[in-house]
Amino acid sequence: WEINVNIFGKDQVKQTFELKFSFADDKQEDIIVLCNNITERFEEDEKIKSSEKKLRNIIANTGQLICSVDQSGKILYANSTFLKVLDFNEDEITKKNMSDLLSPSFLENNSLDLNELSKEKTKGVSLPFLTKEKKPLPTLAAINPFFDVDTEETGFNFFLTDISKEKSAEKEFQLYQSLFEAS
Repeated sequence: WEINVNIFGKDQVKQTFELKFSFADDKQEDIIVLCNNITERFEEDEKIKSSEKKLRNIIANTGQLICSVDQSGKILYANSTFLKVLDFNEDEITKKNMSDLLSPSFLENNSLDLNELSKEKTKGVSLPFLTKEKKPLPTLAAINPFFDVDTEETGFNFFLTDISKEKSAEKEFQLYQSLFEAS
């Protein structure tokens, strides 16, 4: 048997101990108890859990569209902003490949080589996504490769910024520019 117990010393400082119980022999008359002070390990685990919770909260609630894909482009994870903006639910999106979400004209003219695209991460890559209703969504993407040591899975994390407003302003500027040049 195993149990963790908290013990408060004279100075009211809490320490955590792991107690392991076992029988001394086959007669099961005597019990051996091993005690290990695991206070530091326990505190470090708590800090890691807290840090992971904060990170999950940031990723889930950021304004950026974030997703992870495997080497073939199959979507493994998408944050709530990605799901909301592209109008998919979690079950639908994990059945998609990244190429399913990109504009067909982009795919006709460009290779979707994720290894190559990830090399452009410092300057960003313009990727034209389509929502579930096939509405265009221009984005600026930072793509970072990842390696999961637990599963040995490799893939890419996409950090996408919606640049619809910028593209709209650019078109408007070009219209005014052409009107000015024509007059």
